[in-house]
Amino acid sequence: MSVAAWIYLLLISTAEMLTILNPWAGLILHSLILLALLFHGATTRQTGPRRFLITLTLAPLIRILSISLPLRGFPLIFWYLAIGSLLFLAALAALRVTALSARRIGLTVKSWPAEAGIALIGIALGLMEYFILYPRPLIARWTWGDFLLAALILLVFTGILEELIFRGLIQETATAMLGRAGLIYTALLFAMMHVGYLSLADVLFVFGVGLLFGLLVARTRSLVGVSLAHALTNIGLYLVYPFLFAGLTTTPSTPAAPQEILLPPVEVPHFRGRYVTPTPTTVNLIAPAPLAGQPTTSDKHPRAMPLATPAAASCGTVALGESCRMQPGNVITGQNRIPNLSPTEHYQANDLSGKAIPQPAQALFLPAP
Repeated sequence: MSVAAWIYLLLISTAEMLTILNPWAGLILHSLILLALLFHGATTRQTGPRRFLITLTLAPLIRILSISLPLRGFPLIFWYLAIGSLLFLAALAALRVTALSARRIGLTVKSWPAEAGIALIGIALGLMEYFILYPRPLIARWTWGDFLLAALILLVFTGILEELIFRGLIQETATAMLGRAGLIYTALLFAMMHVGYLSLADVLFVFGVGLLFGLLVARTRSLVGVSLAHALTNIGLYLVYPFLFAGLTTTPSTPAAPQEILLPPVEVPHFRGRYVTPTPTTVNLIAPAPLAGQPTTSDKHPRAMPLATPAAASCGTVALGESCRMQPGNVITGQNRIPNLSPTEHYQANDLSGKAIPQPAQALFLPAP
């Protein structure tokens, strides 16, 4: 069974990487993995392996829900609420089917001073990850009402929920079957759920965080401290540090898609940083180029400026708020902080309709903040 566990990890990792190239192909593979895990778990008589297979179904389910739910028209912070609510139900169902006790998966408090000390780690972790990803904030402007609502959602649906799934259910059943290797297994699974952002540094960072949290849970037998640390990491990453360090004073056209595993590709995969333009076999235009003097705008991005005309600048030099036409070998660089331009903003502004990478001769608009 231990060999099968690593095979499932490889399959889930493959599905995550496939999702980068083609979200629907990734969705199909994740669905097949989910069915295989359910069938395997239902036909396995041994309690330990059966529990592991049932809890592992939550990994592909995360991606299936987050790709398939029609959330594009909603503010990104509410994606957590919609997807997380369904995942909470699935996690509770897995907990009931596996008959794991609350104490066994860490739903206890051992020592409040120790838990508080673990929680404070999240402040530093959020700062470190901010300088890896440079995300834009999840809220359009800083107000206490928006901040507190977003912070509560991140607390419940990233801190508590993700730790319940990974360090509570999956790690407990994985270590019961694989021994200490179960800690590494869970950390690897947690990291591979982040490969869609095409950042090796972030994948390694998340693996380290997953391993640290796993060791803390194994030592304290409690999820409280790491859940609070996880929540503080994301609150700092998406609600505090973007305002503190980027000095955003205007309302972004749309908040950046968060890095969290609950927010995967929706119609198009998420890309962090620059978009690399490979040499394609065909030319794929966003839309027919408008006639001179008759610019058009994207109906899915009401604040967008006119799309590119045939005379638009090369995307090697375009700045935010300007139009360009891709040339072979171009990358979108913008104004120094182009990593802050989220894929969601870019794709909505240009109505790419699921095309993964801008192509040569493609007219693009880079929305201003």
